[in-house]
Order: sequence, then structure tokens, then C-alpha cells
Amino acid sequence: MKLQKKLQKKWFCLFLAVVMLLVSAPVKADEILGDISTEEMGAEFAHDRILVVLTHEASLNFKSYTAADFSEIACTNVTNLTADIGDMVQQKINQTQTAAQTATFEETASNFMKDLDVDAYQQILSVELSNPGLASVFSAINLLSKRDDVYAAEPDYYMYEYGTTSVPNDPYYNNQQAYMNLINMPEAWDLATSSRVVKVGVIDSGIDAMHPDLDSKVEVDLCRSYTLGYAVEGGYVDLNGHGTKVASIIAAEGNSTGICGVGKNANIKLVSLQAIEDDGGILASWSILAINYAATLEIPIINYSLAFYWSANEDIPIKYDNPSGLRSAINNYPGLFVCGAGNENKNMDSNNFSCYPSEYTLNNIIVVGGCTYDGTVTSGSNYGTTSVDLFAPGAGIYTCTPGGGYTYATGTSYAAPFVAGVAALIKAQYPSLTVAQIKARILDNVHETSDMYNYCASGGYLDAFAALMPTG
Repeated sequence: MKLQKKLQKKWFCLFLAVVMLLVSAPVKADEILGDISTEEMGAEFAHDRILVVLTHEASLNFKSYTAADFSEIACTNVTNLTADIGDMVQQKINQTQTAAQTATFEETASNFMKDLDVDAYQQILSVELSNPGLASVFSAINLLSKRDDVYAAEPDYYMYEYGTTSVPNDPYYNNQQAYMNLINMPEAWDLATSSRVVKVGVIDSGIDAMHPDLDSKVEVDLCRSYTLGYAVEGGYVDLNGHGTKVASIIAAEGNSTGICGVGKNANIKLVSLQAIEDDGGILASWSILAINYAATLEIPIINYSLAFYWSANEDIPIKYDNPSGLRSAINNYPGLFVCGAGNENKNMDSNNFSCYPSEYTLNNIIVVGGCTYDGTVTSGSNYGTTSVDLFAPGAGIYTCTPGGGYTYATGTSYAAPFVAGVAALIKAQYPSLTVAQIKARILDNVHETSDMYNYCASGGYLDAFAALMPTG
């Protein structure tokens, strides 16, 4: 599928209005759609399925749903996108039913399992419709939203690579990796002495595991691809290029060749969770499956440089608040989820613009804006004193491309992996830290600037050295 880089404001907002109308009243979809074509209105989500997020109470039944459980709609198949996380939740519940069991669990369980929040768990289902089309999608959402066991029913949205801009591949541009000095990376490497292995999951277009700067850093056996709607072995080939650029910033080898990533030493490893097709297409459900898989491997950090945008239309003043499927999947995940702020040069605190997942207010998310090599906000980065946590280099980033090459790239896609890489170094150096403590180390130790006080919650940009400094 060939996807546009930005949603068309008019039709997307009209779609939102239709959904809201259908949820509030049992109106037939075809009576509202009229002459609006599928091409005009439906390019932003799948027409053959919907996502169903169950309530927390219903999720704790750990039921295996089938099409027969949704008799009010015409559907053919139901897939539990969070089955593995559900198994982990059930295991934790069984191991902590008594005081003695809880004590044993606290002594023996991994930090990842301890961070698993049983009270936050919500089961997420993908329900395939018998008769694909806009009317079927809207009708199913309307009917299932009325059920007591359903927290939310919604379309399976297409996500997008954050809009990025490549700049000329000039060896004198920005002195290649001068931005490493901006975030005090050389000093941070002196502190990052641990050899403990830390894995970082990269939900993206894949990673070229044969690149000379990545060939020892990708855990090929663990990589998976979800572009078919289910897990298959693979994900360590990247025909799109976006994932390889992102992954290289996190962990390109320090091998005297090409470039080096933030986690340049051998202990920082990459797991490719391929969820972008070669031409850039990705469904929200594929991301949910990838997050679920990362949890089963106890991968403590995920980098996610993808989004979808919503812009207000003055004629249809409806805000579609926090699409629930992806939000619940991230909330289920016990690790740290790092994402970019997006590249629309918009204030995300405004009611007129939203960018997801970076606007989700969850404790395990860090949202990263892009700054220049001299520490000023890039002209394209989104911002917001409550929506964006900090900034990191996101302009003129010299990084790897599939096939052994290198290029410069600009965008918050490339700011987020700087923070993900630093988080991995912190986790390696201080393995007992919780997600909240790692996040606090990063956000409480930024390089503050008067300019950034108006653009992000922390008021500054990433300082890797300060974040890795011993305390006490």
C-alpha cells in the first residue's frame, strides 16, 4: 500500500465526526456516508477489521474470544493481540496471591516482572469483519461500544513514519557527529563501564543486520516481522531504510569504521520488531503485536519513531481523544517506551492538533523533540510544555543506510533513539533501577536552556553524562 505522509484534514475530521455520531446513536452507516467514497474517507485505517479494547475487569478473565462471542456483528476471526502479556499478568497474579508468595516473588522475579502493572492490564483484540468496508467498520464500532465488557472499539489505524528530511551527504556538514559533544556523550562513555547486556527493541521498518556498523549488534534470532499481521521470523532486512537509520543511532558499533552509536559497546544489543512495510505502511495492530512480543522477551526499552496526526477543522470541532488500542498496549508494557514528538512544527498542548502515541500521558513514555547541534529547537519539531519531555539532536544526523552506506537525516525519528540509547546505558550500569527511576535520571538531568523552557516539560536537551553520573 502507498500511504500519504500526512492525514488529509478534511476527510479525517469528517470520519471522526461520523464515528462519534455512530457511537452515540444507532444510525445506519450508509445513511450518513452518502456519496463519500472509500478513497476519500477511508485511507487512514483498515476496512476489514477493528480493534476492541476490553475493560480491565473483563481482561482479568483471560478469556479466549472467538467470533461467536461477538454475535452482534458479522465477523470471521478474533485475534488476541496481547496474549503473551496476558500470560505474564496471570503468572504474576498466581505468584502473589498470599503474603508468602509475594515475598518469594519480590526476591526471585526479574525487575521487568516486578514492573508489570497488573492493575493496568487490558486485553486488546483484532476482530476481522465478514464484509469489509466503511459501513461495516462503523456499524461494528457502534454495536460493540455498547457492551459492558468493552472499554473501546475503534478502527485499526495506519501509523506513519515521522516525516523526515535527508540533507546532502556532505562529509563537512556538521562535522559528521559533532552533536555527540552537545549531549556530553564522550564523557558519558567514560561512565558506562558495565558489560551487562541490555536489549533495545526497535519497532520500525527493520534493521540491516549485515551493515558493517551493525553486524554484531543485532540479535537476529530474536527479530520478528509483523507486516503480515502476525509474527514471522525476520525483520533484520530493511528495504525502507528508516529502521536502519534509527537503530544505528542507538547502537552502531564503535569499531573504527563509519560511525558509532550511543550504545557503541558490545553489550547494547538491538532487536528488530519490523512493523513497517517496504513502502512505509503500518497498522496499529502490528505495533501492538510487536509490543506484546517485546514484553515476553523482557526487552526493557522500545524505540518507536512512528505516529499518526490529528488536526482540528473549524467546521467540525471534534477531538478524538487518545485512541485506546495502542495506548493500552503501551500501558501494558512494563518497560520504557521512547518516541519522537513528530515533525509538524506544532504545539501539541493545543486542542487543535494531536500526535499519537507521543501525546499519551503514560508513566512509561518519554517524548523527544528535535534540536540542532548547537542546542536550539529545530524548525520542524513539535513541542509542548506538557506534551514533550525533552529534546535531543535531530538535525543533520549522520547515520547508516541499508547496504553498507551512510547519510544525513533530520527529524524527531532520529532524536528519539539518542534517548533510547542513553536509557540502555543507564539500565546496563544500574540494573536495579525501575522504569520510573531511569526516566527520572534522564529528565531530571537535562541541559536546561532559557529557550527550551517554553517548548518542553524539562526545559532542556539530553545530557548523557549527567544522566549516567553516580548518585549518593
